Amino acid sequence: MAGPIEITIGDEIPLSVTTGTSVGFYVDADALPTYRIYATTGGATSDLVASGSFVKLDDANTVGAYFQTLTCAAATYTASEPCTVYEQAIVGGKTACDSWTFIPRTYDDDSVQTAVAAVGATATLILTDTNAIAAAQTTAVNLVQINGVAQRASDLAEFAKYEYANAATLTDIIADDSVRAQSLAISGHMADYDSIDDSQESLRSISDGTNATVLAILADTIAMQGATFTTTTDSLEAIRNRGDAAWITGGGGAGAYSYDFTVNNGTTVVEGATVLASSTASVAGLIRQGNTDSLGKLTLNFSATGSYYYKILPTTGLEESAWTAFTVTA
Repeated sequence: MAGPIEITIGDEIPLSVTTGTSVGFYVDADALPTYRIYATTGGATSDLVASGSFVKLDDANTVGAYFQTLTCAAATYTASEPCTVYEQAIVGGKTACDSWTFIPRTYDDDSVQTAVAAVGATATLILTDTNAIAAAQTTAVNLVQINGVAQRASDLAEFAKYEYANAATLTDIIADDSVRAQSLAISGHMADYDSIDDSQESLRSISDGTNATVLAILADTIAMQGATFTTTTDSLEAIRNRGDAAWITGGGGAGAYSYDFTVNNGTTVVEGATVLASSTASVAGLIRQGNTDSLGKLTLNFSATGSYYYKILPTTGLEESAWTAFTVTA
């Protein structure tokens, strides 16, 4: 039969044998089969440690089936010393036998022996009692190094658990004096706590409107407004709106049709001369205006073709002109 390779001392050694004819039919043995177990000592299998007979297995419902169970007792078997099981049965006057080997084992044997290291102390533990394992693991508290300072693992774990459970942010940690203080006190960095405490005070002063820096910035902003500031006329939006309006009615105004002006005083061109364009011979119909460039030229854009009037305002070396008709064409 086949048997287990290793059996733990204290467990049972299961023995079983099945008898039959040479052509494969199961039949009962002439008598109960027997077994003998030998221990190997010093390389010689000579020490008989157990012997006896099998018993019939459910005789009314089986044929040729026998079993026996023994205890692999520490008083009888030695760890790591192989044992040979010899089994014999007589069927029809003919003797048949079989043998197999098992090795008794304990958890304190060979490579199973394990060194359990607890931080701060090293202990060698024979793994025969799981309770002893737990006890050894709790005899010392793990110490780790953070920034060169020993931390108690249990305290750091508590701090980490707090941050995770509360989805803590930096602001949360600053707000919770006790948790942050305890953590930094453990690491010996109370100067860090003082810095965080100062930051906390700064945040509080900002929120209640007493922070000196914030108040100074606010005062400068108010001063930049000017004494007569009004949103309607002095805001950035109001200034932009007036600029847009001036651009549209000025020389760069929108329009698909243009007219070129050249201004001179009879001898030389006049730079910066103001030219008005009106739909009537009056400033009341003013629709465009602009100033000549360094060549005395100005181009005004108009939204439609037709008859218009222009007038040049007086400037250095130039007199005011009368309203003069001109035509804008496509």
